Amino acid sequence: MFSFAHRLMFFLLCIGSSSAGAQVCSFSIRGEVIDLHDNKSLNDAIVTVEETNQQVLTNLQGEFLLTGMCAQNYTLIIRHPQCKELRKQISPPFSGNKRFYLEHHINELEEIIVMELSRKNTTKTGIEGSLSAAEVRRYRAQSLGDALAQLSGVSALKTGNAIVKPMAHGVTGTRLAIVNAGIRLQDHEWGADHAPSIDVNGSHSIQWIKGANALKYGGDALGGVLEIIPEKFKQEDAYRATATSGYQSQGKGIYVLTDFSKTAQTGRYYGINTSLKNAGDLESVDYVLTNTGNREGHLSAFMGRNTITREWRLDYRFFQKESGILSAAHLGTLGDLARAIDSPTPLVIRPWDRSIGNPRQFTTHHNLNFRFNRRMSNILKWDASYSVQFNTRKEFDTRRGDLANRPALDIRLTTHDVTFNLDAKVVDNVHWKSGFITQLQDNFANPATGTRRLIPDYTRVKLGSYAIIEYLPSNDFIAEMGFRYDYDSYDVQKYYRINDWEARGYDQDFAHIIQRTTSASQYYTEQKKSFGNFSGSVGLKQHLGSNHYVLINVGLLSRSPNPSELFSDGLHHALATIEKGELRLTQERAMKYMLAFEKKRGKVQYSTTVYWSDVRDYILLAPTTDGFDQTRNSAFLKRKYVQLPRVNMGGIDFDITYDLTANSSFRTSLAWTRAYEKKGEDLIDIPPLNLSSSLRFRPIENKPFELRLSSNYTAAQTAYPNTDFEYTFIREGELSTEVVDISTPPAGYHLMGFEINTKLPLGIELGLFVDNISNKRYRNYNNRLRYFAAETGRNIRVEISYTF
Repeated sequence: MFSFAHRLMFFLLCIGSSSAGAQVCSFSIRGEVIDLHDNKSLNDAIVTVEETNQQVLTNLQGEFLLTGMCAQNYTLIIRHPQCKELRKQISPPFSGNKRFYLEHHINELEEIIVMELSRKNTTKTGIEGSLSAAEVRRYRAQSLGDALAQLSGVSALKTGNAIVKPMAHGVTGTRLAIVNAGIRLQDHEWGADHAPSIDVNGSHSIQWIKGANALKYGGDALGGVLEIIPEKFKQEDAYRATATSGYQSQGKGIYVLTDFSKTAQTGRYYGINTSLKNAGDLESVDYVLTNTGNREGHLSAFMGRNTITREWRLDYRFFQKESGILSAAHLGTLGDLARAIDSPTPLVIRPWDRSIGNPRQFTTHHNLNFRFNRRMSNILKWDASYSVQFNTRKEFDTRRGDLANRPALDIRLTTHDVTFNLDAKVVDNVHWKSGFITQLQDNFANPATGTRRLIPDYTRVKLGSYAIIEYLPSNDFIAEMGFRYDYDSYDVQKYYRINDWEARGYDQDFAHIIQRTTSASQYYTEQKKSFGNFSGSVGLKQHLGSNHYVLINVGLLSRSPNPSELFSDGLHHALATIEKGELRLTQERAMKYMLAFEKKRGKVQYSTTVYWSDVRDYILLAPTTDGFDQTRNSAFLKRKYVQLPRVNMGGIDFDITYDLTANSSFRTSLAWTRAYEKKGEDLIDIPPLNLSSSLRFRPIENKPFELRLSSNYTAAQTAYPNTDFEYTFIREGELSTEVVDISTPPAGYHLMGFEINTKLPLGIELGLFVDNISNKRYRNYNNRLRYFAAETGRNIRVEISYTF
């Protein structure tokens, strides 16, 4: 029937089919199951192959062997008593010994953590405000000062419109501690024009701890502590990447933001985020704000490992910013300056330009931080960290020739911090927290500027320790008491003009610090100053029922005068102000009292805080009676540091949120502060009453489309000192005198805004933001350059994000 050839062909086809259908299953998978938090082997763990239902147990060394495996993908399910089940995909080739990590005590530890977080939320006596990760994300393209201003009681101190510095309860600078990832920011923060060297895009959430109870970070923060909290990563194999690009009409600004993180089931993680921002001249309603462009860059990289009971993390942050200073604030003669203050429009208005000229400021900030946390048990944990910060600040004046590109101010600050914190549960209802900090700081003022150095060279050493005890007799009540001591010392080298030295009476009080007289009629001095500061706080929190709480906090604060207050001597270029320090300054001491009522859960949530401070020896940068100073053929306003015997500061913060429906909510907040000398006049630069409201709703249920309307009313400041002065000039050959008004605050104003956010398929998110919808013309009392120009007009911003 069949020929030999046919039979042979049929035989070969059968052999080929058999060979093609058979699969070699002679592979093996070797593995080891390890406890995630202490690297110990786990015996008797059950390893199951999901596809074949094959099971083996690990031996005493935590090892297992699976044989008869085919060349295909498998899913391993690993279980162990008190462990969280692990599912892991593996693919051929199955070479080597694979490691699988389980958290042996995960259930116990999660219970501890949940209890701890619950205790933190219900027993902390500190009065707080916060911005969640979602709220911080809304302001990721703006400055940290703009984001923080959303908290009631926090306002913005501005230098122009691109330099924004947060104020809390009417104070800023060294009276307001900004803590980033557990380390207090050191970036020449004493200056009113020194915006924090922190990019919002690198922040996860922000917490404002009001008052004196935040002793962990210092006892000198009359305005409280603004804490930037880094993200905690889960132990899972995942990654997240987001790219954002946007455009704003003000300054024709563009920005690009990126955020990437990778996590592993072993607890390891790493990530990076960046920001690039570029804007030209901003614009008021009627004119260009000449030379107000802004360039900003930020990079943050981190890596670490979190195994719940222990964590290490290494962070590097870089921040760079170049900002133009309003040209109309730097003029020629005294007459020009007087006319500029009196003029409704700037005396210098040029066509819009993206470039940045002099005057301008250029800052960079590097921060390298290593932290290690260890949880010994549910009753003891500790952490230690080392951080180095390097900050440079350059300010360029309107100089000619070769000097145009040489900074008139060039200061470099290096700060080393070593911290240690301990948290122990003494008995069931008593917690003990303590720690110490060692800080070494070196400031170098470059003499190559060719101008008088505003801040001298100095070395600063700070040693501090604190202890806090918490008593929790029940879930309804907590009492907290703490104290802190800081030793603060300066070693300073500074030159003084002899005529100025004598005019201020220093020849009688400080002759011993003079080392020599220079050929330029100056004294070279070397001086050492040291201060010992004691701070303490007592806090109570009582549950009133139905999620209502009352909180009482009393704090004693003590603050050393900062280098600017002691040693300033010259032109602060960005502020267009001559500033003078005072060697006779002593420590500030304050008693701060706070009473708060709050409800944090339910359809209606609210928080009301009333505060009052009694401050002894308050240090103020006050306008001088003579008003002007003529320096290098240019005229500038003058201020000097003075010490007021007694100052009272008080006010109220109020927030309420009402969930109208499941898809809409209304929020309003009010903040008011009053500060005045005891039986004297009001203080300068205190923010006026502010009332902010917002309405958020989703018009289509279960659709990612959100609208937000906002309203902000700022009243005119009615409590202010009279700092006007007389200006004498020649008019038509005769002397004339006029009063220059630098005291009267601008009128109140009301701004409206709205935003639209929507999510599209494929991970795309779109946003449209409009500020100052009505294009209102106004001036801000807390803008140090308000004398020379109005605020910006309408700003329209569009943004697109892609998450992948």
